[in-house]
Amino acid sequence: MKRNCGGVKENNVRWNGGVAEYPNHSEFKRMGKKIRKELDNKCQLCGNYAKTVHHLDGDKANHSRNNLKLLCNICHGKLHTGRLNKSKWRNRYVITAREIVKKLKITYKYMNELHKDGKLMGILYSDEYNI
Repeated sequence: MKRNCGGVKENNVRWNGGVAEYPNHSEFKRMGKKIRKELDNKCQLCGNYAKTVHHLDGDKANHSRNNLKLLCNICHGKLHTGRLNKSKWRNRYVITAREIVKKLKITYKYMNELHKDGKLMGILYSDEYNI
């Protein structure tokens, strides 16, 4: 059953002139629904109820599964304010440097090289290591 929003789109308080917040907004919505169902609405950081889907690389056009994490409002807010463990690694990759080194069984030096080359995200969120 559809809700009546006053008959005219412009009367809806959320109407923004027909401009979507994200490129391919419908694809992002579908992926978000899929991720929430897959993870049973659990935050991937703290395990609390979550509904916010976060783009890890900050690119709102990249809706690939490896680039999206489900977060609760608290963790998502901390992530955007830089207060999430005050760790650039956790802010960028959602896990700490120590966890990255342990999971991939690599040295800190090699982890830094992968990061600088832009390859670390792809490796961490590949099917083999998917966090």
